[in-house]
Amino acid sequence: MNRLDSFIELARERRSTRAFTEEPVSEEEITNILEAGRFSMSGANAQPWEFIVVRDPALRSEIVEAREESHLVNAAIEQTRLEEFRLRGKSQATSQNVGFKNAPVFIVVIGDKRTHLCSVYSTPFLPGDCGAGTTYLKNMANAAHNMHLAAKAQSLGSMWVSIGKLWDEPIRRILNIPEIYDIPCMVCVGHPAEIRSNGVRRDLKDLVNWDSYDMSHYRSGKDVNDCLMNQRQHTRSAYVTKP
Repeated sequence: MNRLDSFIELARERRSTRAFTEEPVSEEEITNILEAGRFSMSGANAQPWEFIVVRDPALRSEIVEAREESHLVNAAIEQTRLEEFRLRGKSQATSQNVGFKNAPVFIVVIGDKRTHLCSVYSTPFLPGDCGAGTTYLKNMANAAHNMHLAAKAQSLGSMWVSIGKLWDEPIRRILNIPEIYDIPCMVCVGHPAEIRSNGVRRDLKDLVNWDSYDMSHYRSGKDVNDCLMNQRQHTRSAYVTKP
């Protein structure tokens, strides 16, 4: 298999792992994942990322426990959605089984927004998706995404875990993270304890436009809702909290 075929296969087969065994991840495997993050692309080569590798079981337990308070708020908000759109595991008042809690490695991705200064000088003055803040978030997402692919390339599982504002403070305290750093997400890594089914993806022919936008691809609000509803039926089980 050539490099392109290998990469396409890797992209197609990567899935979010929501159950891990307690089998350890080697330092070499972790380093490979970190190297993939280090070589991610970023606007003006700003490289805003740093990584905190958390392997200590006591620290990981503290991080999981700290999640519970923020989960209560998330659950209350999730209950306001139409029931068919709710992520059931996210809408329960208690989280009996945090999907990533058994992962032996938490890679906490932190970022330095001062790297905005590396961007084109006009960027901080531009609103919307061209602004410096958005560029920073895209940079951070690139690093996290590369690390997920690197985990899959080593037959490891990984889960993207977003860090909300309510969870930010305790994680910052537990890991002694200076206030100057942002904490957008964690990449939780380990050996998968489950076999995930193929992901649901829209057909390529429905996504690609050549030379100009093909209006036959345009979707009404109802079309989008129907598409999301169909996807939710396929993905709902992944978010259900198991006893």
